[in-house]
Amino acid sequence: MIWKLFRPGDLVLREDEIGNLWLFVLIQATYSSIVPRNSHTWVGEEKKEANFKTWSLRWNEANGCLERKTTFFRCTKFSGQQPIKTLPVYPIRYQEDIKGENTEQFLAKRGRKWWELIAGPAICQQHSGLAFSKEGRRINEGGEKSRVDGRVVIGDKWKTPANLDFIFGLEDNNIHLVVRESERELFVSDLREPYQWDNLPISTALTDEQAMLCPPVVDCHDLRSKKRLTVSIVNLQPVKWNQDALSQLVLDEKKKQMLEGLVHHHTNRHRRNEKGDLIAGKGQSLVILLYGPPGVGKTLTAESIAEAVRKPLVAMSIGEMVWDETQLQERLQTEFQRAIDWDAVLLLDEADVVLEARSFEDVRRNGIVSS
Repeated sequence: MIWKLFRPGDLVLREDEIGNLWLFVLIQATYSSIVPRNSHTWVGEEKKEANFKTWSLRWNEANGCLERKTTFFRCTKFSGQQPIKTLPVYPIRYQEDIKGENTEQFLAKRGRKWWELIAGPAICQQHSGLAFSKEGRRINEGGEKSRVDGRVVIGDKWKTPANLDFIFGLEDNNIHLVVRESERELFVSDLREPYQWDNLPISTALTDEQAMLCPPVVDCHDLRSKKRLTVSIVNLQPVKWNQDALSQLVLDEKKKQMLEGLVHHHTNRHRRNEKGDLIAGKGQSLVILLYGPPGVGKTLTAESIAEAVRKPLVAMSIGEMVWDETQLQERLQTEFQRAIDWDAVLLLDEADVVLEARSFEDVRRNGIVSS
């Protein structure tokens, strides 16, 4: 009798693996017979399941618009009773207030925050909470869930997960095979006009319902682990920059004043859109070479500069890069472009390895230096 719980066009909720509530529009429910793959079950002994076809709003990076995306859920037949909120999806009317706030108001506020992050340029945020990572794992494996406390960058190349199966815990290696699809159609309904939901440009001012149907997660880059993560919108907060970091740096006063002058002049010049060179595309950056024995504060100086200009610090050690001149050049270009895209301060640790003079003894290293 599960179909009596749902109404055509219902707004339904689903909780993901890190505690986020996703809102969907239920457009189709079907009743099917299935058998496990590689099973010898006889006809008539198949398992029954209810299948729910839903949609919600996602960002289409290729087309640069907000549009509807379909997600399928299923519920295998069970005996007796079970709580409504343990079903794969359940109507929003059964959800109590979230953190003391009306459910719909909470979802709308969260959706607008997501839309601001998607619509805006790359931004650095402070994250505290659970996150998912799919790096180093196969397509059919679940995401690695861990707690991440630190700064992340929501870049402009990718912001939304490509595949949501891992975050819903739905992957099962296709262990079921549908024998008779749509054996009984429970209902098919979508009462909303398509023009209100598809091809919404970046400039769209979302309605409450549109905002509610936006994802509660966003993809980002963890500056500490250098992994791509999927994180919850509610766990992101603006970064509290330490504006006094550079002035508190223990450094010769003249050198400190020179650093402060260079950094602030460079920042102000960009704000005024001044040209840095006669040639277009040249002279737009500020390169500072910090040298000295280990432990004197070279990295701390770079961190202080990043704090002073309120920009994320992207740290990369030359030792982490592949020791092949072609691949090294590609990697360096990638890191420099990333710093440009994110409007970040790039720290190349151990850069002296590639800044030393060429020598006749090591031809291979000469190629690396020249790259």
